[in-house]
Order: sequence, then C-alpha cells, then structure tokens
Amino acid sequence: MNEEQGKGRDEPVHDEDAVAREEAAAAAEAGSIGGRREQSVDEAERPVSEGGGGESEGAELAEEDLVDNAESS
Repeated sequence: MNEEQGKGRDEPVHDEDAVAREEAAAAAEAGSIGGRREQSVDEAERPVSEGGGGESEGAELAEEDLVDNAESS
C-alpha cells in the first residue's frame, strides 16, 4: 500500500481546480437565493429598488389615513 492509499477520507484534497469549481457552484447557489433580480437596475440603485424605492407602504399609509381622518372630523 502506498502513502496515497493509506490516507483516510477525512483528509482534505488540495486540488485548486476542485476548490475553484466548488466555489463557483456555491456562488451560483447563493446568488439564486431570494429570487431573480432586474438586470436593468444599476447595482448602486438595487437596494433602493428592492426596498420599494422610498415609497410608503402598509403601516405608514395607514397612519397617514388615520391622521387625515382625525383632522377632517
């Protein structure tokens, strides 16, 4: 038995090509988390776009309605 055959399975394999393939696969998998994104949006503007673009929604609109209704009564 040579030295390579005697090694256990738990020892890491230092194959740079295998590491690069695994990194690329992990990056592709991580990139798909959260769904697809619009390619036309500039990367600097993407967080604003995904966050609603500064438009109020839900609780903010309900609060505004409450204030408007209270003032007009």
